[in-house]
Amino acid sequence: VPNFNQMVGKLNADWTQRLLSGVLDYHPRPWLEQRMPAFPSRAQALAQGLAHRDGYGSSEPSPGRQDAALAEIGAQLVSPAGGFNCVQCHAVGTEAATEVFEAPGINFAYTHERLRRDFFHRWVENPQAIDPLSRMPAFFFDGRSPLTDVLGGDAQAQIAAMWEYLAAGRALEAPVVETTEPESLESSFE
Repeated sequence: VPNFNQMVGKLNADWTQRLLSGVLDYHPRPWLEQRMPAFPSRAQALAQGLAHRDGYGSSEPSPGRQDAALAEIGAQLVSPAGGFNCVQCHAVGTEAATEVFEAPGINFAYTHERLRRDFFHRWVENPQAIDPLSRMPAFFFDGRSPLTDVLGGDAQAQIAAMWEYLAAGRALEAPVVETTEPESLESSFE
């Protein structure tokens, strides 16, 4: 059973309504055997009630156009190459997470439709402040990032860039990781 006190402002009401109606076309946590029961006749009222309880309207405002340059920085930030390596635990569309150690994360392709932007910012900035049992590590401290060469190390700017990357939703592509081919053995003997 989810802890509703931890969910304050977390989910978009439209997404919650689809989940509670039983029409969501994917399982947010496919690794769990339990499934959320459907309440089609009550889904709209429940979703709106949860949103209103937290002081939000029934719908999240449209995010507008994606900032391509910021989204590119966000892709770098979630990648293992110069980023936080979020793809270690989070799948991206059809790309599986690379190395889930203890707890898989939600597929990034669904993050933007599922979460409210302000919750995403609070969560990424300090996951343990919202859920002390979360396995997600904290990367930001006192508003600063250890990746000081990206957006000046500003935590909020980096989180905003990750949100922009996730705005592609179901069309999201896994970040490209540049790899260099090792020299062949033959070239080392020349």
